[in-house]
Amino acid sequence: MAVNKYIYVTAKARDDNKVSINARDLRLAGISVTIHENGDIVARTDYGAVISALSYVKRAVELAMEYFNKKVGIDLMIRSEMPVGAGLGTSAAVAVATILAT
Repeated sequence: MAVNKYIYVTAKARDDNKVSINARDLRLAGISVTIHENGDIVARTDYGAVISALSYVKRAVELAMEYFNKKVGIDLMIRSEMPVGAGLGTSAAVAVATILAT
């Protein structure tokens, strides 16, 4: 069945060989935020969970660069309307959109 939710990935070349991934909409497991009564915000990250959750994006970039036989720096901006973990294939959609954008 089709759903009317979309994944958007844009890529911009960098002057170095670094890959930067901005994926705010994915709401990755392993990140928690606490807002204290005084308004202070404390963010905690389960580094391992975040890294493993984005490993498929990293691999998609690697595959695209291998295919085109290029190694360049890139800024990726991932925007998702799809709910993560709902069984809708969000990870696959992000990977395909990342390869296309790269």
